[in-house]
Amino acid sequence: MDTLFGVTYVVLAPEHALVKKITTDEHRATVDEYVQKALSLSEVDRQMEDRPKTGVFTGAYCVHPLTGESVPVWVADYVIGSYGTGAVMAVPAHDSRDFAFAKTYGLAIKAVISPKPPPTPTPRKQGE
Repeated sequence: MDTLFGVTYVVLAPEHALVKKITTDEHRATVDEYVQKALSLSEVDRQMEDRPKTGVFTGAYCVHPLTGESVPVWVADYVIGSYGTGAVMAVPAHDSRDFAFAKTYGLAIKAVISPKPPPTPTPRKQGE
C-alpha cells in the first residue's frame, strides 16, 4: 500500500488471458507479434535481471484505484504468468525492473517513499 500512489503503468505477462481481451484493434498486430516472440523465450531467460526489458502498449488503460487517473496497460516479457497473477501495478521509482522498463519507454516515474534523513546532531555547549 505504501507505494500505490507511485503506480504509473500496469504490465501483463504475454500469456495473460486479458491481453487478447483488452488489446485495441489499432495495437492488435503489434501485440500479437510481440506475444509470440516473448513466449518463444523460456521463463528463466525472461527473468534474467541483466536482460533488457521489452514490451508493447496494448492501447488499453485502467483506472488508478486511488487517484482516478488513466494508467496505460502494457505487455512485457519480464512479467511471468505463472508467478503471482501475471499482472503488475508498476511502481518504477521503487522497483528496478519497473524502473528499467519505464526508462526504456519514457513512462512516468513517481517517487512516493524516501528514506528518513538522519537526525541533525545538536552541538554541545562548552562544559557539557
